[in-house]
Amino acid sequence: MQSVTDISIGYQNITFVKPEELEKCQILRSIDVYNSSLDAEQIKNWLQEWIVIAWDNLGDPICVDVSLPNRCVLTVTPIGTGEPSIIADSLANFELIIRYLTSLSKNRENPVDLMKNPIPSNEREAILKRIKQENAASEISFWEIFLDNET
Repeated sequence: MQSVTDISIGYQNITFVKPEELEKCQILRSIDVYNSSLDAEQIKNWLQEWIVIAWDNLGDPICVDVSLPNRCVLTVTPIGTGEPSIIADSLANFELIIRYLTSLSKNRENPVDLMKNPIPSNEREAILKRIKQENAASEISFWEIFLDNET
């Protein structure tokens, strides 16, 4: 992935792992958002092929599945307990989504700014439609929640 910056829209955010912290974040996969160790069952559900590249605002990891040729991007919510949800069909598509969100986040980086400058519904729907068209195998609900004016 090219150099990316963290993204915030209202209460929602994606915080990217810095390159120098990438290895450390892979170790942290065995720790939940409350800094508690995951139990054996939760760790067993975590695949070594999932490389953490970012975290969402709830502390759930955003990972690249390096076992697949297209390098799909997924999240496991909550960490270690749920099934993975694919949020982008490929790493390249994830980068496109991040570009869309970066553009959309201007003057909406926090809840007050988002309240003053809500995302117009037609603009939100157009971006969601584009994400869905470009990511047919992905869960669009992750992005619907991310782009919700109320959260």
